[in-house]
Amino acid sequence: MPRSARAGRALAVLCLAPAASCLLGWASGLAAAPLVAVAASWVLAAAAVVLQWRGVRAGQLRWDGQAWWWLPDDAAQADEYAVSIVLHLDLQSAVLVRMVGAPGRVRWRWLECAAAPARWSDVRRALHQRGVPAPSVPEPQP
Repeated sequence: MPRSARAGRALAVLCLAPAASCLLGWASGLAAAPLVAVAASWVLAAAAVVLQWRGVRAGQLRWDGQAWWWLPDDAAQADEYAVSIVLHLDLQSAVLVRMVGAPGRVRWRWLECAAAPARWSDVRRALHQRGVPAPSVPEPQP
């Protein structure tokens, strides 16, 4: 599962949108001090987004019928670990999930049909599957 190109484009738009406000303020003659503060904040936020984006590790997400498993691409098979997945947004050809793994880190991932078109329906079905509660067993009467 590589980094999502769609998510990268969305982040780029979100990072560039505040630049328009700075340019509009500069063109309308606003004082320099507030513009510098806004521009500095924008640059820091954009840098944080870029660093986070570059730090996203590609890997393989696998459903075994009971649990989700994550294997980073640069790891050995023994480094696979269970993760919990929560579906937050389903756009049919892409989904946004929150993945919490053994290291305790929360990762937000865009999963896209283009990454595995032949298995996409299976992935979406597994994401929408609800756990089946265990049948209740009546306690024996004394």
